[in-house]
Amino acid sequence: GALKNDVEDYKKIKFSYIFVDEAQNIKNPMTLNANCVKSLTAKCCFALTGTPIENRLTEIWSIFDFIMPGYLFTKNKFVNIYEEPIIREKNPEKMDELSRLIKPFIIRRLKKDVLSELPEKIETDYISEMTDKQKRLYAAYYKDLRNELIPKIDEYGFERNRIEILAALTRLRQICAHPGMFLDD
Repeated sequence: GALKNDVEDYKKIKFSYIFVDEAQNIKNPMTLNANCVKSLTAKCCFALTGTPIENRLTEIWSIFDFIMPGYLFTKNKFVNIYEEPIIREKNPEKMDELSRLIKPFIIRRLKKDVLSELPEKIETDYISEMTDKQKRLYAAYYKDLRNELIPKIDEYGFERNRIEILAALTRLRQICAHPGMFLDD
């Protein structure tokens, strides 16, 4: 937040090093966060993140565009050379090629290697039943969404409806958590 507010002042500084912690905040190259960070000048840049890729390969491109501008080409060229062949065509050669390019610059550590004194992760599942009103609302939305999406999937395929499917699943999850998350009253 401070960087966005004062980016013009920071642009005047020639940094020796810039470390971006929580670099997932610059994974979308179109955001103000990414553009502000990338507008700074430094001799050497580092990015720290636990999640370098969540949704698209261009997220790793954006991080590399900060630490080594141009190394993975322009965004459009990266999409054409790597993202499209890897995601759409499942091209293993392109995946290996991209992996060889980025691997020397990525240090991957597990929590147990860094913080050995911490206990193993403990997970506990708590199950809470929906109220009868929630169940009826969920069933009604499920029926409507199913009736709406099945014909679209049949006609255009699963891939071309991914966003609508994700939105539908999100709505259903919100009903489970609390219907007030997206419904008034």
